[in-house]
Amino acid sequence: IWCVATRGHFENRSGVIYGIFNPVYGVGGLIMTLFFIRRQERRDLHVFIENVLIGGCFEYLCSLGQEMIFGTVSWDYSAMRFNIDMRTNVLYSLMWGLIGLLWVREVYPVLSRMLSRIPVRAGKALTVVLFVGMLADMSVSSLAVYRWSERDRGVSASSALDARLDEWYPDAFLREEYPNMRFVPRRVPEGVSE
Repeated sequence: IWCVATRGHFENRSGVIYGIFNPVYGVGGLIMTLFFIRRQERRDLHVFIENVLIGGCFEYLCSLGQEMIFGTVSWDYSAMRFNIDMRTNVLYSLMWGLIGLLWVREVYPVLSRMLSRIPVRAGKALTVVLFVGMLADMSVSSLAVYRWSERDRGVSASSALDARLDEWYPDAFLREEYPNMRFVPRRVPEGVSE
């Protein structure tokens, strides 16, 4: 919705190769749920401000982790005012606050009531299946992107797994899956040789 409203087109924001899921948003929602589930008495303003901080910090850490592990970034706010090291900014932190408030106050309670209607045994089985499926998708996606970053740095396939990843997930395929991802020069702290 945000991309359509601000850029005039739909944009794929999934973070995994198979499916429509984005682990950043999912884990962000999980953190907000765990943080606020037993704190329902909090005033809306407090929930909003805490979600601004949680969301902004989480977005920053995700960007930093992606850059450190894969040598890539998927978002860059350096052209926006009030950005923090290009990884997050005040506007998107405020959006995290609004989304977190809506999640905690409106969406999660309704979703929780719906999920409580699923029989316990079936719910546990479904949870395990979904968790294993998501873990597998995230693992394959991470391996494919890591291998892509190695190819970008000129590292040849050194194992059968590398060769398979090169075959199944070539650069053109991954560029289409992750249109906003770009490679960045590796940052080396001062005084440390590479």
